Amino acid sequence: MTSFSEDVVERASIQILENLGWNYLHGAVIAPDGIAAERQAFSDVLLLPRLEKAVADLNPTLPEAARLEAIRRLLTSETGSLVEENRRIHRLLTDGVPVEYRNSDGRIVGDKVWLLDLDKVEANDWLAVNQFTVVEGGQNRRPDVILFVNGLPLAVLELKNAAAENATIVDAFHQLQTYLAQIPTLFRTNAVLVTSDGIEARIGSITADQERFMPWRTVTGEDFAHRGQPELETLLRGVFTRENILALIRDFIVFGDAGAGPFKIVAGYHQFHGARKAIREAVDASGPDGDRKIGVIWHTQGSGKSFLMAFFAGLAVKSPQLENPTIVVLTDRNDLDDQLASTFSLCKDLLRQNPEQAESREDLQRLACLASAIDWVLKWAEAEASKAQSPEDKKKAHRRYLDLVLELTKAYALASASDEAREIRDEIGFFQAVRAAIAKSTATGKLSQADKTLAVRQLIDRAVASAEIVDILKVAGIDSPDISILSEEFLLEIQGMEKKNLALEALKKLLAGEISSRTRTNVVESRSFSRRLEDAVARYHAGALSAVEMINELIALAKDLKVAQQRGDDQGLTPEELAFYDALAENESAVEAMGSEQLRLIAHELLEQLRQNVTVDWHHRESARARMRVLVKRILKRFGYPPDLADEAVQTVLAQAEVLLREVAP
Repeated sequence: MTSFSEDVVERASIQILENLGWNYLHGAVIAPDGIAAERQAFSDVLLLPRLEKAVADLNPTLPEAARLEAIRRLLTSETGSLVEENRRIHRLLTDGVPVEYRNSDGRIVGDKVWLLDLDKVEANDWLAVNQFTVVEGGQNRRPDVILFVNGLPLAVLELKNAAAENATIVDAFHQLQTYLAQIPTLFRTNAVLVTSDGIEARIGSITADQERFMPWRTVTGEDFAHRGQPELETLLRGVFTRENILALIRDFIVFGDAGAGPFKIVAGYHQFHGARKAIREAVDASGPDGDRKIGVIWHTQGSGKSFLMAFFAGLAVKSPQLENPTIVVLTDRNDLDDQLASTFSLCKDLLRQNPEQAESREDLQRLACLASAIDWVLKWAEAEASKAQSPEDKKKAHRRYLDLVLELTKAYALASASDEAREIRDEIGFFQAVRAAIAKSTATGKLSQADKTLAVRQLIDRAVASAEIVDILKVAGIDSPDISILSEEFLLEIQGMEKKNLALEALKKLLAGEISSRTRTNVVESRSFSRRLEDAVARYHAGALSAVEMINELIALAKDLKVAQQRGDDQGLTPEELAFYDALAENESAVEAMGSEQLRLIAHELLEQLRQNVTVDWHHRESARARMRVLVKRILKRFGYPPDLADEAVQTVLAQAEVLLREVAP
């Protein structure tokens, strides 16, 4: 009789996944030295050829440059935290990667590049891989099973032997924690983690502790695997049926931060199926022949009913049949009301908006008034469109209210400092709230809330600080010196302006332009200043900074920008060498380990060698990029750059090289 081993659990899991429609390859086959290699190095955790093909197939109308830019954004780390990076990438998976490109008319247009098709299973590439070796920071690890969708590792399964007394799902959990600590790059795109010994099985997130790894006890939502029954097959069929894992990623994962650090929550089986069944019943009940009775969901204490409500609300908001419903949550206790408000706030990405907590009946009436106003405007727009003759006129009629409020917003932004404007601030805010809700529910593109907010903010910016900033300042009553260098005189003049809103918007516009221009020469420096500017703007909009405090914050940022221009001269580096120095020194541990002088030498060598080896369109061809990657690794190794920091440095150096050497040919 064949002995029961971990390998048996692994093979059984793969067979179930194959039955569910996943393809299968052994990790050794696609390894860098494998017979069908799909990785350049063991540190590569994405299957790039599959990703590039999927992105091309899913976005056939977008130019290649836009698709490559989306992949570059995915590959380049933008945060220092694994959880925040996972959150950033999750948003790219669910909302698409925003890109800009020049169309055939020569205009710069914005669009989304999709990494997954969350609605059509067959449009994606599905692959299960076992014994996938990952080398990072000198650590060599080999997870049992990794599930890739379009070349992205979305799930990691750690399996143990049920017949071995000392091999438990607790050991599997601790093994995953080791992987998270030693090969974190594997988990940047991760959706879920699974532990099992072949009998028991648990699912959790990259931040879940052992108690939060929970069983998945149903496949269809109608069956139920009781405790003591084999759980692994139920979990695999319940979660990794391809339609289910796409739905889980799209509608049932949330991130939050309760003060102790960011965390990630994956819905349980009862929340997943309960919310989906509830939305089906809601659609039927609210239809022409519906009885307006959705039903009741009964919960035990501590079962996660708040999140189930939030997940249901997220599905309702996106349901085309429910036509952007207004959702009111009623409770009989203040503490429960606060708990629900907190949970719904965590789920604002799923809800596509910030939920409102009514403090009184008056608040509730105000929210009801907003819903009524939206309904009135939509009916008015439909009536206007019915009078139009051409499709273009119908489109304009549907947008008339949105365009009118946009013009009103522009005008108000210019006059907001006046007493007359302050008197009608609430009315303007109401019109804007109605416009935002309508735009959100009628948009044809897949724009996220953040993208819409940014678009509106850009329109306001153009109204307040148009392309001719100097003219705006003259209107404000000041003479403008050479603003291109953010001189002390100019900053003092800004600080002394009476019209603080104009001063703030003008300075913010100038700083954004200056930071953007530095993106073309120094990625790291530009990224650092961009974060500072975004943080200041976020605090200002949240009410944490007054207009005067915000101006002082921006002036301090402007002065630091000016100081940064002198760094290269002080260190004896050209601007190009300084850019590579910053890429190497971004991790302070590297500076401590090697010293500034050694990093300056490496920066000089990198610039010289990359210039000598660059080819035309090297950043568009993976084979050329791979050669450049190897070249960078060799230089870092020759100079003794810390191995545990090298992979991250290589990515940053290549991102910097793309900016500086994009147009260079030998």
